[in-house]
Amino acid sequence: MTRLRSAIAPLLVGGWALLSGCGLLVNSTHQTIVVASEPSGAEVRSGPRELQYWTPALVTLPRKHAYLLTFELPGYRTASFEIRHRINPRIVVGDILLTAGLGMVVDGLTGSWYELAPKRAFVTLEASDGPERVAVALGMEGDAVQIVSSRPGVVIRVYPR
Repeated sequence: MTRLRSAIAPLLVGGWALLSGCGLLVNSTHQTIVVASEPSGAEVRSGPRELQYWTPALVTLPRKHAYLLTFELPGYRTASFEIRHRINPRIVVGDILLTAGLGMVVDGLTGSWYELAPKRAFVTLEASDGPERVAVALGMEGDAVQIVSSRPGVVIRVYPR
């Protein structure tokens, strides 16, 4: 019985390795991406699968797709960030050399031969209410009207003709 187990175990492992792709064994079907924004707390949605997160976050995405991340935060313009996917040539070479090409089928179907790039998605959100608001005060200085702003060093004087 022990001899039978000793003989079957390598066959099972070898068969599993032959039927599994290198990408599935080495890469897995998902990849974790760091997603962050300035300011933090932005809602992030991703397509083609509708997923929802808030920054900062570690987001685990299937390698099978490319993604468009949309960052939204009240008071700021919406920003987008593209996560691309491409075939990892090392996985394909491993599939050819180690599984005689059979692993390419498994890795192609599961998406495990892809890698997502970049591995970090960071956006700086821009305020949506336009330029910084400046408060002004009107005053009289002799015959001139003086306009003073809340920004240091900005003074406007209007003189009569």
